Amino acid sequence: MARALLPADAGFYIAVGSGGSVEESVTAPFYDSGWSGINVEAQEEPFQRLTAARPRDCNLPVVLAEKSGTCTLYAAPTRVGWATASAVVAADLAASGITVYPREVRAATLAEVCAEYVRGEISFLKIDASGEERGVLLGGDFRTWRPRVVLFEGTRHVSSAPNFELWEDVLLDSDYQFATRDGTDRYYVRAEDEALIPALQVPADALQAREYQSRLLAAEAEAADSRRMLAALQAQVVTAGREIEALRAKLADQTRESASVREQRDAALETAGRVQAEIEALKTEAAVRTGDREALLAAHAALRGQFEAVRARLTNFRKAFTPPNPPIDKRTG
Repeated sequence: MARALLPADAGFYIAVGSGGSVEESVTAPFYDSGWSGINVEAQEEPFQRLTAARPRDCNLPVVLAEKSGTCTLYAAPTRVGWATASAVVAADLAASGITVYPREVRAATLAEVCAEYVRGEISFLKIDASGEERGVLLGGDFRTWRPRVVLFEGTRHVSSAPNFELWEDVLLDSDYQFATRDGTDRYYVRAEDEALIPALQVPADALQAREYQSRLLAAEAEAADSRRMLAALQAQVVTAGREIEALRAKLADQTRESASVREQRDAALETAGRVQAEIEALKTEAAVRTGDREALLAAHAALRGQFEAVRARLTNFRKAFTPPNPPIDKRTG
């Protein structure tokens, strides 16, 4: 699959029954290379792992079936990733000593999922439906949405016995060709991409395994760098938050100080207004008193003039009525 499809910069996949190990899934190397897609997983714990590990992907907690609605999902809690919507497979699990628990879940068709979430070409479709492969295929529309490659787990859930004869005709009738198998999965290619078959038929060798391991290690190193950068950014955010709080406290202090200064200014202006009013009142009183003094001085001058005139008249009167001195007798004298 990687040899046939990975040269593309970004592709799109659909994985039906994505439970189990997220890291070891078929889609892992493609996601690590920048691809994205749809993961269909109705089991709660595997779905939570998918949601945490695949933020770019669209993760759907449903079962794909021939018709939408609800269906019974049988899960085996003691076997991570083991679940089926097939009552027959559930009975086989129980017969082998594996306890299964049924619960009702939402069911959708492959065609409905494609219509709602697919916006371009589907690079490959991976189906692990544990006995319900035919229902998944019958719920699809392979004339409208044609994945380039379709791969199935082609054996029964509790054994290595093949079961592809139960569903292969649906793909072949949709103009797909069988390409190869790798012991577990069977690969089918749409007729228009027949050229991919030789690349799929060549077994993976040790060199390719080392190349994939190198790419995986590089992706892990890049993820570690991203986590370190994220931690540094989070620390910067914390520091910035503290600085912002300090600035807010300083601003609050300055606001209170400004309010105090304004109160003092207003009080000073009020006092200055009162002083100015008192000064104006004193000026008015001084002007009044100055006018009274001038009037008193004028009255005093008038009285003095009158007094001098009376005194002059009295002097003249005295002169007029004073008899002259008698003559002196020199003989008696």
